[in-house]
Amino acid sequence: MLARSHGDRLMAIAQRILRDVGRAEDAVQQTLEIACRELPSLRDPDRIDAYNAPFIDLKAPANQIVLFHLAGPLNEHPEDDGAMGNREAAFACVIQSTWGPDSGAGDANREWVRSTWQALKPYSTGGNHVDFQTDDEADERTVESYRNNYERLGSVKATYDPSNLFRVNRNIRRSVHSSGSPVARCRFADRLMQPADLRLGPRPS
Repeated sequence: MLARSHGDRLMAIAQRILRDVGRAEDAVQQTLEIACRELPSLRDPDRIDAYNAPFIDLKAPANQIVLFHLAGPLNEHPEDDGAMGNREAAFACVIQSTWGPDSGAGDANREWVRSTWQALKPYSTGGNHVDFQTDDEADERTVESYRNNYERLGSVKATYDPSNLFRVNRNIRRSVHSSGSPVARCRFADRLMQPADLRLGPRPS
């Protein structure tokens, strides 16, 4: 049923991304296998309603919610295996809105992203990934994305990048306690991108 109803569309998307028929076929097959395994949870009517509700009477056709599959090897490693936290997440959810810089739609679209996230958050782990944080979020969000790995990353930062050369976007920056011992402090540094059309909402990881 899934293959008949969605297979052609999935194949078209996979080919556009991967630009290789063989790899696209493999990706679609894996996607359908995962969908079949996860189908019982996807059928939860409350989740479906929360996912669909933001699009009812929506006047911004470019707005979207994207789910990226994470479950698998990522979940099989302990959280201290690498920098990334929130390893119990099966999917990453990106809520995004796009509008023209002179359209005047910025406030309404930002509110759509935030309210949509609040509606979906009860069905998430509550975590987040640093790549999808926005410049108006509190620094604590970066700490939350790395969880217990943040302190270890701070030590690495103090050792290998004491001058804070790598500081673009959400940043772990070397700082110093009054005792003189180096620690990490989160900071939002100057962005390479200028404020523009795209705004990404926080995603549960």
